[in-house]
Amino acid sequence: MEINKNHFDVAQVFQAYLQFNGDVVKTSVACEIAPEDVTALAVSERWESKLADLRSIQEATPDAQVQINRAINYVQAHRARSVLDKVLTELGKKDGAALVDFLTVKTEKVSEFKSRALTDLVKAMEACQQMTARALGDSGADNREEKGKAGSSVALTVMRAMSAADNLGVDSVEVVKRQLNP
Repeated sequence: MEINKNHFDVAQVFQAYLQFNGDVVKTSVACEIAPEDVTALAVSERWESKLADLRSIQEATPDAQVQINRAINYVQAHRARSVLDKVLTELGKKDGAALVDFLTVKTEKVSEFKSRALTDLVKAMEACQQMTARALGDSGADNREEKGKAGSSVALTVMRAMSAADNLGVDSVEVVKRQLNP
């Protein structure tokens, strides 16, 4: 049976197929596609031989699934990190004034500098770093409690500083402009 693979996320269906150890019905339910489509994909992509290879690896190496999961997690974290890197590169191309303007919300009555986008970007980068560290089995990222300082505290410190500047009557946008263009 010929199947149009453009109608499916083949990688997602394959992962479900592996997760259910080749059970076509469970895979079709999980992926919300017809069982005959799962069967057609399995035949055209030779999933049964891939599943047999996986089984032999698991028999030879008991922690093979942990290693496979770590590899998949690392690849996914790296893909997310590359997307974030593109955003960071584009922001880095802006000069100080353009960056401040980009992060300033303007309404009819007031212009207000918002650091939320930068804070979210930093948190996303931190999450990718933690995911890659865990995928590699690096426990260094998990020792934050021992050092007494969470990595996300940097973002909170920046937000508190911006708020404090506003509370003291100092224009936080002006502070950022001075720092970017001394």
